[in-house]
Amino acid sequence: MPALSGPCALLDESIANRITLVTHRADDRQAMAYLAAGESGEPILVHRAIHEADVVLPIGCLHADA
Repeated sequence: MPALSGPCALLDESIANRITLVTHRADDRQAMAYLAAGESGEPILVHRAIHEADVVLPIGCLHADA
C-alpha cells in the first residue's frame, strides 16, 4: 500500500484509509450537481460529492483581508 500523503498522513492508517479527499475543480462540469435556481434564474451548482453525501461536515478557513 502506498504511503499516505497530505492531511491524511497525520491520521492513524486505519482511519486514513477510510477517507476520500476530493479536490474541487470548477471547470469539471461532470463533478457539479444542480442545487437550485438563484433569484435571477441562474443555476446554483455544488460539487456532486456534497450533493450526494448523507452527511457533510463543513470545514473552512477564515483569512484576513490583508
